Amino acid sequence: MDRGLSFMKTVLITGASRGLGAQLAHAFSKRGYEVIGIYRRSKKEALLLEEQIQGQGGKIELIQADISLSDDVNRLFNLIRERWGEVHMLVNNAGIVQDQNIVRMSENDWDEVMAVNLKGPFLCTQAYARWMGFQDVAEKAILNVASSVGLRGNVGQSNYAASKAGLLSLTHSSAAELRPYGIRVNAVIPGILSTTMTQGVQDLKKKAEERPLGEIAKAIVFLSGLGQITGQIFTLEDRVLSHESFYPFFTCGGDRPWVENSDGRKSPSGFSVLEGLKVQHSLS
Repeated sequence: MDRGLSFMKTVLITGASRGLGAQLAHAFSKRGYEVIGIYRRSKKEALLLEEQIQGQGGKIELIQADISLSDDVNRLFNLIRERWGEVHMLVNNAGIVQDQNIVRMSENDWDEVMAVNLKGPFLCTQAYARWMGFQDVAEKAILNVASSVGLRGNVGQSNYAASKAGLLSLTHSSAAELRPYGIRVNAVIPGILSTTMTQGVQDLKKKAEERPLGEIAKAIVFLSGLGQITGQIFTLEDRVLSHESFYPFFTCGGDRPWVENSDGRKSPSGFSVLEGLKVQHSLS
């Protein structure tokens, strides 16, 4: 396997059985990671993903758990601690939508979205920090998969928007709190994706189909391995250019990394450009 820029060996991905989560499992596996994938209901898709990655020579195990339930999360992390010993990267990817105008939205619509999209990442982050925060390993990191809806809101998605806005704030706060424990915490906004959550909206579906999930996943895997960077919100909302030697165009100033928009710029030799890559809200 091509370990490339990977510094980590084990990654835990929630919502891993389909969509972006499945592509992240493939991308991390191809970079040499052992993948622990969490799914809630999609057992058929989980088994298929497991078969695909193992067929390619990768290591993966899928575990059923509901990350919105503290008992499930405690059971999950106890199992992982006993069987794997350490996890170098936690990817809080699981998310759902229950779209409805706020006038008609039910309390259950609100609660279910908040439980999976915000309470779940909180419980997993807490469990990970309580365990890995006291482990003497070089790489300990959390990556939250956020959404631009959390920044701008969207009609019919007040529950989803609030959950993703909360996830961005959770990223900043936990990054500051977990820095003394050597745990990096960042978030990524992948932009519009071709998943089951966008299939019912024609305009979104058309835009999403122009952005291959596999390329977005590669970009996220790269970002997850950026050492010494914490408290950042990366956005990948523009088009990603694929290249055999994937690597975005970076400029660093002082001790605070930042990334320029690549519009109008050419790729350096041996590099590819990740268009629209930005870093927002630097952690002071």
